[in-house]
Amino acid sequence: MKLQKLKIVFLLLVIVVTLVGCGKVKETPPPTSSELETESTTENQVESDSNLYLAYRFVDEQKKYGYIDHKGDFVIEPTFNYGNDFSEGFAVVSDGSNYEVIDKNGQSIFKNEGIIEPFKNGLAVFTDQSTYKYGYIDTSGNVVIKPTYLMATAFNADGNAVVSSSADALTVINKKGDLVNEIALSADYTGLYDVKDGFAIFIKSSQDGSKLGVVSFDGQTIIPAVYNGISNLGNGNFAVKDPTGEFYDLLDTPSAIFDKTGTKLTDYIYYDVKPYQGDFASASDATHTFFIGLDGAIAPNLPKIKGLGTLTFTGDLIKSDIDGALSYMTEDGTLAWQADQTYKISDTIIVKQNKERLHRTALIIYPSIDGLTNDQVEAAINATLKSLFIDIRTKDAIVGLSIDDQFDATLNGDLLTIHKSGYDYPTGAAHGMPISDYYQFDIQTGTFYKLKDLFEKNSGYLEKLDIILTDAIQKSYDSGNTMVFPESFKGLTEEANFIITETALIIYFYPYDIAAYAAGFQEYSIPYEDLMDIIDIEGTLWKSFKQ
Repeated sequence: MKLQKLKIVFLLLVIVVTLVGCGKVKETPPPTSSELETESTTENQVESDSNLYLAYRFVDEQKKYGYIDHKGDFVIEPTFNYGNDFSEGFAVVSDGSNYEVIDKNGQSIFKNEGIIEPFKNGLAVFTDQSTYKYGYIDTSGNVVIKPTYLMATAFNADGNAVVSSSADALTVINKKGDLVNEIALSADYTGLYDVKDGFAIFIKSSQDGSKLGVVSFDGQTIIPAVYNGISNLGNGNFAVKDPTGEFYDLLDTPSAIFDKTGTKLTDYIYYDVKPYQGDFASASDATHTFFIGLDGAIAPNLPKIKGLGTLTFTGDLIKSDIDGALSYMTEDGTLAWQADQTYKISDTIIVKQNKERLHRTALIIYPSIDGLTNDQVEAAINATLKSLFIDIRTKDAIVGLSIDDQFDATLNGDLLTIHKSGYDYPTGAAHGMPISDYYQFDIQTGTFYKLKDLFEKNSGYLEKLDIILTDAIQKSYDSGNTMVFPESFKGLTEEANFIITETALIIYFYPYDIAAYAAGFQEYSIPYEDLMDIIDIEGTLWKSFKQ
């Protein structure tokens, strides 16, 4: 049983291509002024490519992505794990193991184990999963340029793209893969990446470590290599991290906007700056997400949304992916559709996703339950859940901590199980700590069950479980799991981590408890038949899922 999907943030100098998921949308009333701050409209010269919009629906408590029309109706059913916006009539989706290009009818055009980027000017970049090299496909799914490059950009309107066969050389090719031009840069410019609009970011190494700068294709240093983080935003602008920020804390280091002359347009005030679409780029501060113009100033006539995330022009709407929730709006801020943040776990019981942002890098998505027959029980369960997700995060404990907590919920008879998952990353740490906690409630009584509630009183359940686990841990080690340290297991306490399933009790351990960090969570399944002599079969916990 998989306990945790780890989210690891690598602070390395790499180019990461991400398929961004969005959400199911439905018609809702316009937001209140406290939720949405906006003024009048402005004109944006952005490709209006499609009337289909990426959306999701909960299927078996999991988000599945598809595409909706302006009415919020699914035109392409939500069956994918991830998806991108349509570009030039095609979208890239994923089933979790492969990437796939589909057309507006949902028909598959091309599948690939490696990443596929959106189509631009008739071709799309893709990677060979075995070599991690880049090539190009056309809109029929044919490979027109084989994947032989270490880096490859999208083709521009002139039919040219920039590629590299080494980290220190750039070449311009046409759509046949023929050489158009070699970009000759001196040996001072190495580790070239994030190539766009005639500029590249380069890496300069010294005794003080690696620093980043920007060079133009004609060999001019635009921004000197004295910074820990730079992003090429396109349109001749760059997001440059505050040089006083530490390399290990780039996620929480603000950026300034520089132009192609190296002029600093703004102070170091922006986070989460995305590449320009037309004349505008998405950015955020400590509390809001908005668009900035080519001058680096916040666009006064476009939406400014409370919460942190990304705003994207898509079709004739603006997609708002803020704090894990999706909505679409017009340029004047009128809310068109909004993600449904609820899902059913029974015919009458609904689980709602709520959010609490403790600080800029600490977002907690926590559950509440609606539809129980007893309002007092419902209120008690919800109060406990909020405390388990929010109240345990004291102000002192979250300083310098990146938090990303999520949950899923299941119902087995009257037994409600909430699984909290996440990843805590302390500033400057070599790695963070994954979170995986299971909470069991009785929806009839509101009881928050502990491990002892499964067993008869005075049954010595901890001692018997210790015997079973000692043997199981040793067998795991003997079978070749050398990351497990049998001598580290000193016995269970009443606060042991456990999961109630239909057929077995699962006891699990956090990283470092009985094994190396790299081994992840260690879990041991104990069939109920091995415990029947001490299980309280007349107890409310047992009856909650065994009636």
